[in-house]
Amino acid sequence: METNSNNLLIPLSEEALRNIVHDVLLNLNESYTNIFSISDNLRNNPLMEGYFRTYPLSKVEKFLKQRYGSAAKVSVEKKENGEKAFHVYIWNDEKNKEIVDKDMSLCGYYPSITEISSDGTTLLIVYEPRFQNKVNEIVKKHPFLYHVTKKSRLNKILANGLSPRTENKLFFYPDRIYFFLNQPSRQELELLTAQLKENDKGFRKGDSYVLIKVSTQGLKNNFFFDPNTDECVYTKENIPPQFIIPLSK
Repeated sequence: METNSNNLLIPLSEEALRNIVHDVLLNLNESYTNIFSISDNLRNNPLMEGYFRTYPLSKVEKFLKQRYGSAAKVSVEKKENGEKAFHVYIWNDEKNKEIVDKDMSLCGYYPSITEISSDGTTLLIVYEPRFQNKVNEIVKKHPFLYHVTKKSRLNKILANGLSPRTENKLFFYPDRIYFFLNQPSRQELELLTAQLKENDKGFRKGDSYVLIKVSTQGLKNNFFFDPNTDECVYTKENIPPQFIIPLSK
């Protein structure tokens, strides 16, 4: 689909589709190694959404600083687990955010956290790499992983397993399942569940959150570190019910 000047959706012709594919393939090899070679018309090309790789942080940082100059403050934060994420500060404007989101998408990063300053003028956007190194060997050293979920979903999870999904707007992640590597303390759980309740529009009065653990023995999933939390990992694959053990009901 494409949008005309009147914002009406019209179907793409076969010729238009062929032109899109040709433009992408023509620029693909060069743009794979050179961010600046991505032409402006390709930035709005539907086939370039969800770009197929993540560029190195040092290269992207240089690109962003040259592209935005004093219009944005760009920094890289490194967590104790070695994962890194971009912190981009811009003037609080939706159009500005759309521009940065598009650029970061082409570079292989997506917005996970968005915060507005207390005076409402500045927007902080945290961008995580779309593709990360697997940490399966680290996960295997932990006999169990720990996951927080709604009590109302527990019976369904025990019957059908865990599936990647987004339940709240605390973090704007792609569909994933997040786990603690170690059993969280009561204080950590209280803080997390308070945040989840506040940001989960589907949370109903009388419901609560419970902790479950997942056995890693025999589990074939791929796992990755969470760039925003030192002691958490995630998977993008289903967890079968035979690996799940409730800790509380």
